[in-house]
Amino acid sequence: MDTDSLLQCLSYLNYTAQGQGQGITELVVPAATTIAGVLIGFYLNILRENNKQGAENKNKVLCITEDIERLSEAACHIFKEAAAHFYRLQHGAKFGSHSFASALSSPSVDKHFIEIANLYNREERHCIVEMNPIIGDLNTILKDLRSFEKINDPRTLTRSLLNAVSRSMTLHTICEEFFLGKPESYHDLKSFAEKVELDPDHTRVLLLAASHYPNGL
Repeated sequence: MDTDSLLQCLSYLNYTAQGQGQGITELVVPAATTIAGVLIGFYLNILRENNKQGAENKNKVLCITEDIERLSEAACHIFKEAAAHFYRLQHGAKFGSHSFASALSSPSVDKHFIEIANLYNREERHCIVEMNPIIGDLNTILKDLRSFEKINDPRTLTRSLLNAVSRSMTLHTICEEFFLGKPESYHDLKSFAEKVELDPDHTRVLLLAASHYPNGL
């Protein structure tokens, strides 16, 4: 509104107020108060919604973090169990898949990551995206391992166990990179086994098995 228009508006209000036996101040102040109240309510509502959204996003980030922590722990468990099975098989025990998880999942990542991807930096987003195909690979391997209780094929079982070792090591490494912001220093089977404190006897048998099937890792 320019100056002329403002003066015309004020003149109109003054004329209206005089016609009603009121001063312009008596007419304008209640209207201004009402408008101010509406504006304050509007901004308070925006602030309330922003705070609500911020709290929801914080909870989503927390749930995704817990998903990745569980995946890291599950990967470590799969690695250790696969190594333990090599040791047991070498000592004549029968294979049993009951010690493995039935499947890995990341429900919060699947549900919320796209909504709040902007809250993560580039490296963190890369890690989260990179986890999905590894989880799929591991679930396929776990499904195959459960079928080996009925199929007597030592060579195929060995390869599947080695693949479980390899993919679980990869998944655990990606999870660690997500939390630490940089890749871990271990790059081979032996150093990773030491990192997760694998039993030395299990490590020895695992390395022997891996040396016989280099394409399995």
